[in-house]
Amino acid sequence: MKGAGGGLLGYYFANSLYFYFGVKGAYLVLISLSLISALFITEVSYFYIFSNWGNKIKIVLNNIYNVLNNIGAKFFKSLRRKEVPDYQEYEKDEIPKKIFKIK
Repeated sequence: MKGAGGGLLGYYFANSLYFYFGVKGAYLVLISLSLISALFITEVSYFYIFSNWGNKIKIVLNNIYNVLNNIGAKFFKSLRRKEVPDYQEYEKDEIPKKIFKIK
């Protein structure tokens, strides 16, 4: 017995959905009816749920962005060459050491 379970009403309902909408359309109608019934049972709007999820996802993504930005800044800072002068600077009061001996 194909599709056993669901009762007589379920049989007629499923066959009529299959006849009018096909397999994909029947699944689409059933999913839509399930979402609408969940909306009426819980009395919580989907907009409220998704806006809360959106705010939480925004906070998480912002934290990830800040962490990656800090890591990138440290990485690129370490890649920069430090400028080392080719000459040695002396203070005004300091006398440079003699390098060559003059006879």
